[in-house]
Amino acid sequence: QKTGRNASTIHSTIYELDGQKSVVDENTKTLAFKLRPNPDHPDTIYFIDEASMISDKYEHSQQLLFDDGRFLDHIFRYIGSRKLIFLGDDAQLPPFNSNVIPALSPEYLQQVYKKQVIETTLTEVKRQIDAWGIIGNATSLREKLFADRLPPLGIDKKLGSDIRIENNIWTSVGKYARLIQNQNEELAVLIVLSNGSAHYLNGQVRNRLYKKPDVPLQPDEWLMVIQNNYYTGYNNGQHLRLKSFSDTGEKVGTVTLLDAVTTDPHTGKDKEVKIVKDLLFRASPYLEPDEEKAFTIDFARRMKKKGIRPKTENFIRAMQIDKRFNALKVKFGYAITCHKAQGGEWNNVFLNIEPALMNQSRENQYRWMYTAITRAAKKLVIPQHPILY
Repeated sequence: QKTGRNASTIHSTIYELDGQKSVVDENTKTLAFKLRPNPDHPDTIYFIDEASMISDKYEHSQQLLFDDGRFLDHIFRYIGSRKLIFLGDDAQLPPFNSNVIPALSPEYLQQVYKKQVIETTLTEVKRQIDAWGIIGNATSLREKLFADRLPPLGIDKKLGSDIRIENNIWTSVGKYARLIQNQNEELAVLIVLSNGSAHYLNGQVRNRLYKKPDVPLQPDEWLMVIQNNYYTGYNNGQHLRLKSFSDTGEKVGTVTLLDAVTTDPHTGKDKEVKIVKDLLFRASPYLEPDEEKAFTIDFARRMKKKGIRPKTENFIRAMQIDKRFNALKVKFGYAITCHKAQGGEWNNVFLNIEPALMNQSRENQYRWMYTAITRAAKKLVIPQHPILY
């Protein structure tokens, strides 16, 4: 949107389904992906934004297999001898379960991948003049983060009118709910520390939106994708509008699927999908192993009835286009973790500063706070807290 040029995710660019290594039968579900052949000219230059999110740790899942599981290594293997420009902020949170930001570390790239690296730092702020409280605090956090010693975390609430302090998280939640009800969810977000907090505060926001507790799923809800979905093209962390959904669900084992129409707010395009209802109303973002296995059994049995054998072209095609097998995994998207918010920007950002954050290392505190407040373009709302001065 901002550049006016075509952009795509790294996953959709470099990976394709490997039908021969994928195993889907009544006992196992492993979707294997391999690197696509690269059709680009040898002189192509790639730009990868938000590079602080790129991991180089081995990641393994029983359901998804990406060769050896090292994302940064796959990127380099895909581009070959072509040139690559990583864009990112090395003061943000590192990739999940990592202590370093490998794609933005010249030393790491030189030592591990033997790359020739040129590093440039942009220092001039390009943002509207009325956001100086946000900018000032972000600049201060960044400077302290890279200093020799880290003082206790602090936020200067007096730097600008773009920082608003509420009495507590409950007044913040109430004002957040009124804001998105009167305007649009796309303009605001509530950022929290953990999946458990996101689940709880999503419930609190919905209680205020619908004026009663424990309200069932409603049309026009704001959802967030929690796993890349290769059938729909929706990506992990992407927000969607739930335009409509079926009153009655269908079962895959004990899991309930709903026929739904979702809208991509960036393109305005609708898609008919099946969504996993169960994940909306539980804290965990994952299905249990037995629940995942039920999808495998269901798909394998349906293919067997149709006479479609595993590893054939028809079987592989069915794996890609079957709605039940590729049911969309979503959570409510009103409150999200800072890792999920990474890469996004909202006019209004509401923060929940949890006790668990203050029990982490000072570096983690700084990186979390820096990442969170730099999601705000115009207004930052923080509940009263000892770190404010």
